[in-house]
Amino acid sequence: MVMYSSGTTGRPKGVMLSHRNIVEHTKNAVPLAPLGPGDRNLVAMPLFHVGGTGYALFGIYAGAASTFTREPDPASLLTAFAAGTTHAFLVPAVVSALLAAGEKATTALSELKYLLYGAAPMPLAMLRQALAVWPGLNFVQVYGQTELAGVISALSPQAHRDASRPDRLLSAGTVLPEVTRLLMESGAEVQGLPVILSDTAGRKTHAKCHQAIGKGRSAIVKEIVGRSIACQKRLDKKATTFGGLDPQCRVASASSAGRAAAGIAAKCSGLAGADVGSCSSLPDCVIADATASGRALGANVYGAFACGDGVRQAGEQCDDGNADDGDACTNRCKSAKCGDGAVQTGVEQCDDGNRFDDDGCKNDCTLPVCGDGTLASGAEQCDDGNTAAGDGCGPDCKLESVTCGNDGAQATVVFAYNPDAVPGVQGVQVKLGYPPDRATLPGSGGTVTGITDLTNIANLLVQPSDCDGSEVPNAKCPPDDAVHPVLLITYVAPTGVTLGPGDLARVQLACSPGTVVGPLDFPCSVPDASDEAGNTIAAGQLACTVRLTSSAPTPTTTASIITTTSTTATTTTIPGGSTTTSTTTTSTTTATLPHVCGNGVVEGSETCDDGNAVDENDPSVHPNPADTCPATCIIGACGAGATTPQGVSVHISVPGGTSLGGITVFLDYPDARTSIPGSGSGVGGSISNVPAGSLSSPNDLDYGLIEGIVNLGGVPPGRLFTVTFQNCPGAPPLIVGDFGCVVKDASDTSGNDVPGVTCTVSIP
Repeated sequence: MVMYSSGTTGRPKGVMLSHRNIVEHTKNAVPLAPLGPGDRNLVAMPLFHVGGTGYALFGIYAGAASTFTREPDPASLLTAFAAGTTHAFLVPAVVSALLAAGEKATTALSELKYLLYGAAPMPLAMLRQALAVWPGLNFVQVYGQTELAGVISALSPQAHRDASRPDRLLSAGTVLPEVTRLLMESGAEVQGLPVILSDTAGRKTHAKCHQAIGKGRSAIVKEIVGRSIACQKRLDKKATTFGGLDPQCRVASASSAGRAAAGIAAKCSGLAGADVGSCSSLPDCVIADATASGRALGANVYGAFACGDGVRQAGEQCDDGNADDGDACTNRCKSAKCGDGAVQTGVEQCDDGNRFDDDGCKNDCTLPVCGDGTLASGAEQCDDGNTAAGDGCGPDCKLESVTCGNDGAQATVVFAYNPDAVPGVQGVQVKLGYPPDRATLPGSGGTVTGITDLTNIANLLVQPSDCDGSEVPNAKCPPDDAVHPVLLITYVAPTGVTLGPGDLARVQLACSPGTVVGPLDFPCSVPDASDEAGNTIAAGQLACTVRLTSSAPTPTTTASIITTTSTTATTTTIPGGSTTTSTTTTSTTTATLPHVCGNGVVEGSETCDDGNAVDENDPSVHPNPADTCPATCIIGACGAGATTPQGVSVHISVPGGTSLGGITVFLDYPDARTSIPGSGSGVGGSISNVPAGSLSSPNDLDYGLIEGIVNLGGVPPGRLFTVTFQNCPGAPPLIVGDFGCVVKDASDTSGNDVPGVTCTVSIP
């Protein structure tokens, strides 16, 4: 496709874009404003502009309907918005016209989810006015150019409304992740890492070496390309057909290589490639790489490269002359690496073409192992980080069935999603199926009982509805509920609070003692969910699972065991005058039975009991879903009175200077003496000093805090965050010894696990 530029600095120029350019751009840019099948996309840019054609493909790629306007005038736009538009891309001048349209435009855009803008600068005053007029709208600024097929950087909705960083409204945002990766790859391929590692005194020497490398490389590349072209021109004078570079014109070496090697050797004496951001060993590696680059450029002048011809040409990372996909060079002429979909023999155990850690091949290209805490979809039904039996997940990573006790059984619904990829969840509906021939729910319809909220969120609206076929048909229950009975539970969090991943609810099941039921008998799904702005969260991003425990009658603290025999008095008279009398008495025995923490039943002094006697202090307990009950089954609480604030900081230590991309820590605090205002994910206001640019995901369990920090720019060692606690009335100040800190997981900026990371606590 030839797409003409906008002619910002001169006359429009034709830009040739390949099919792959357009497809890859669409795949990389669509996540900026996610579209679902129920959304409607408004294309108000002309299709001869990359902003029109490129944006139109967003809706096509996502399977969403698109509306096209002939002219982006306010009347046409307001009509399109009134028809249910959810996503739009406009230039700043059009945004200005809509603002000038007054209340009519304000109302029309109230249903819009995402507004992308770009192609021209947006005045700061106008942007601030738009943010104020449409407070619930997700604004996305995009920046790019025709030559790059469209967008290369974007300013996210979160950055638009970050009150702590108003300066970001003047920026073009951050570069798209895939663009960053490609730039890093191509930069390293052409010149190596352009970093000069030296103190001030040595930089001049290092700079001369770096200059010699560049000069020598350029001379070699220029000579080889020039000789290749000259050779092909001579052949073309007599040719009748034309194709790629003729094999006899593929220059094997450059005469300038000797001079380049001598110059590099002289200027780089005593220096290694790493000192000047180049390859090793100098100068030979530079000569070899420059020769390969020259041959590739020479061949590329005369058409597309041929992967597998043994010549590394432009666009190829390697070319070993074969089509073997299992060696160091793939059959797409890319250097083999984990996640490229080809198993490199002897180096990788598997490679499924992605960097997800929750499938049959882990993101380090090793096979999953039962008990490593990572669920391998298709290979494992569960993986709780251990190989113990009796905890719901068996030693073979298969879900364990349970036997109903005298009081039935309990099903714990666990809500699961990736907080880094999904916006804050404020409303969600969970659909839990059950086998009516073996297990039922106490009550029916909207009066179902035995549902316990496990979110620890105040003012949470929970609406259960048992769709077992006996209720009057309504919109809440699916039409086939009589055939497939389900329990629907709707959760709506209060304003400003989100539902984090973890345990949602405990459901009491009625089943006959001795009946065997398993988690697969209780299919769980999330048919509907929305974020804080009321926007629907796309299906497939949220999931739920079920954990079963058998339930027994709640034991009393004291049980009296009474043994009784009847009391009788018998008199026997023997002829002759003698009499015999016998008497039987009653006996009673009393025994005291202690309660048991970890049996799934709250009893005695317990405030919770989740069916186990571990908590987040155990490194093998995975933070998602969180263990909401401590090992003691008792969560303390402050009494009435005034509390005292106190700051506590968590610090991390990273071995070997590794740059972390993400870390999750658990801070155990004395819950009977202090607390964090709020609960669950609603404690963000008490968290401060998070590294700049990081995503913070707190989850307060009311006996300890799970805090996840993610930063693609790197999480530095040292202080990770500070928590402002509210000490209980009359409680003494907290000391370091009152806290425990455990690193639950840590990974580098590529998503690989980083072992050996530790955390400590300090109190100013």
